[in-house]
Amino acid sequence: MAEKKPLEASRSTVATIRRRIGFFVRYILAASRSKALGKLLPIIEDSFRHPWVAEVRLQIRFWPGHGLVERSFMHWDAPVAVSVFRRIRGKKRPALCMSLYVTRDILYIKQIQGVSRTDVPRELAAWPKMFMEACRAFAYEGEFKEVRVPRAASLYSYHHPFISPEILPDARERALQRIRKSMEMLYDANALELGFIPDGRWFKWINPMIPQPMAAKRNPANLGWVRSLFVLGAAMLAAGLVE
Repeated sequence: MAEKKPLEASRSTVATIRRRIGFFVRYILAASRSKALGKLLPIIEDSFRHPWVAEVRLQIRFWPGHGLVERSFMHWDAPVAVSVFRRIRGKKRPALCMSLYVTRDILYIKQIQGVSRTDVPRELAAWPKMFMEACRAFAYEGEFKEVRVPRAASLYSYHHPFISPEILPDARERALQRIRKSMEMLYDANALELGFIPDGRWFKWINPMIPQPMAAKRNPANLGWVRSLFVLGAAMLAAGLVE
């Protein structure tokens, strides 16, 4: 039986267009909150304060990656791109990366990725969790309702990782399984260790400073479906469809 993939991981034209539109919409939202998102940078800088780290950058990107407006060293899955640089032979080189996006009251981590052949010092070995914890601290201070981390199996790169087309089928399959296991450790295991709760395609952390009933009040749109039910019920009563 063929492996069933979520639409987000599909290579179909519809899924590709949907990803591009989604990225652009999230870029607009991020750009409109750029000042608030800028407060995430010093939190990550504090988390990664180490002689090995040369710089930490936060950018809001219009396009996922290679080409169009500007070139990038990698393909980004979300518009808010965070890069930790190290210094090699006097030059700053990207080493550890994360991308995310925000809605009104939820922060979604979309991508956590290390650059190939990066030797991370022992003190920074837990860097995926350091990214997650920095986002959690930012969300706590910024009064976001939740922080979410994706399940590895929901990601496009889990189903379609880059594997050299020159290697034999058996070796390709072994490489695929190795990549998937690594991604499950990177996303799923680290999120669970930090206390994130499984919820469908995501693991979520709920901000204890914002009780859920209060969170609903902060965003009246969350109650729109309740109002719709009342309006529908009133209309049915008026029409004599219900007693």
